Amino acid sequence: MKVFLDWTCNDSKWREQLIPKLKIDYFNPVVENWSKKAQIKEIKERQIITYL
Repeated sequence: MKVFLDWTCNDSKWREQLIPKLKIDYFNPVVENWSKKAQIKEIKERQIITYL
């Protein structure tokens, strides 16, 4: 199982609070520098995740 931690990027801190509590794999789409490579990775992750 894998969860995609989508939505709200603008200095939101909810991911930092949630990630230590997760007992399943996750994908955090927030990256320091958005690029084409990051975009491709996000698209691929969306195709394989269990929960969005």
